[in-house]
Amino acid sequence: MERLSLKADWQYPRHLRTEAGVRILSSFILHGNFDWRQERFRNKDRVRDENMLNYYEKLFYGGLRYEIGNGVFGDVYAGKAFDRFWFEGENYGDRNYNRIEVDDGFVYGLRFKTTF
Repeated sequence: MERLSLKADWQYPRHLRTEAGVRILSSFILHGNFDWRQERFRNKDRVRDENMLNYYEKLFYGGLRYEIGNGVFGDVYAGKAFDRFWFEGENYGDRNYNRIEVDDGFVYGLRFKTTF
C-alpha cells in the first residue's frame, strides 16, 4: 500500500490535471489538486470554427477521499476557481474577442467514482 501518490494528466491544448495525495488511514486519502481546463462549444447557427464559444477555468481544490471498496470511492472536496472567462473565437489567441470575465469563486462538492 503506497502512502503518497502523485498524478498528472495533460490533454492538448489546455487541459491539465494534477493531484497529490497521502493515505492517512487504510481507506482515507487526503488530496490536493490543480486543474486547468478548456471547453469548446459550437453555436447552433454558427458552424464555422472562428465562431466557437470557449470557456477557460483554473481550479485549486482539496478534499478527503474514502475508498468504499473494489475501486469505488466517495470524495468530499472544496476549493477556489479563478481566471475564468468565456470568449468567442477559433483558438486561445482570440481570447479578447467577445470576452466575458467570470468572477473567482469557491467550489465544493461530493462525488462518487469508480475505477476498473
